Amino acid sequence: MTKTNFRRIAFAVLIMIVMLPIQSWAQDAVSGYKVGERVEYRDRNDKIVWFEGTIVRLIPEDKAVLIRLDPRAGYEGFTHNGVNSFEQAYNMDSVRHIKARTADKPEDKNGGAGVKDKTDGAKPVNTRGGTGLMTKEEILGYMKTNGYVNGQPKYDQQVCRDLIEQIKRRGVKESLRGSRTYWTDDLSPITKNGCGSPSDDVIGATSYNIGTPTTLDWLFGPWRLYVFGGTVVTAPGDGYIHTKNEVVGEKGFLTINGNGTYTWKVAGDPPANINGTWRNATKEEMGLQGGAGIVLLKGERGDDWIAFKQMDPNKVHKEEYIQVNGLLNGPSYKRFGPRR
Repeated sequence: MTKTNFRRIAFAVLIMIVMLPIQSWAQDAVSGYKVGERVEYRDRNDKIVWFEGTIVRLIPEDKAVLIRLDPRAGYEGFTHNGVNSFEQAYNMDSVRHIKARTADKPEDKNGGAGVKDKTDGAKPVNTRGGTGLMTKEEILGYMKTNGYVNGQPKYDQQVCRDLIEQIKRRGVKESLRGSRTYWTDDLSPITKNGCGSPSDDVIGATSYNIGTPTTLDWLFGPWRLYVFGGTVVTAPGDGYIHTKNEVVGEKGFLTINGNGTYTWKVAGDPPANINGTWRNATKEEMGLQGGAGIVLLKGERGDDWIAFKQMDPNKVHKEEYIQVNGLLNGPSYKRFGPRR
């Protein structure tokens, strides 16, 4: 054996010795996860922000896992009824186990009540603790107290989600999306912490939780239902473009009974009379909205529909309205109306 061949063989052996621990580490890292596990992941071009998803397949040969992404900004076209169908493979250096959630502290940290924010000199927030409707000051105080370290935003989505859970549990006095607050108040503690993706939208959550959270019996009783007709634009050839603005049409009546049944008289051609059953909506199906919601099983067109209280941030309606959305198609199939 020549000296040159000996060096080549020695070099190859050295490479194998170095690579084996790396491969073993990667395989061990993959085996530390399981299909169906909820995990956090981060994109290659952004090593700071972590998102959540669910593992759908282990790929040990590629030292990676296939993740179904939770709803997030930029993937709205893949999201239906709060579920994102988009899946993508991630290397193990971009995946981690979700940290155990810490329990809420006693009432002194709910909304930063009575706590002076040491990060930016905010004044003490005078609140009633963790009960009653949340105020704008409580919401911003919570973010200032929990969302910063050494004066810098943590960009921790769990802080956003914990705050949303409090908003859903307690309700709010006003929407932060209203013109009085959105354009005049400093909402940077929320926006700088990245609380804006579909599952972490704190400002959006305030629009869905105005007032005391709805109880189940609020949904019971008879309701009128209406539907928006879309705007129609035509060009009949007379030299003009004709626009027929969006209109509201009657869509029938819905009666929700406390014994788990409902009746739905659907206006149409032909009309339909549906007698069905309902179940409680899940937390995932309710999304950012707290309070009670139900799913009408096999309703109009044979589809399942979710019913809940329609929030009115701008107080357009004097009456309280119910909203009924197609469970799979969301607001694109929407019915709404007041009590009969």
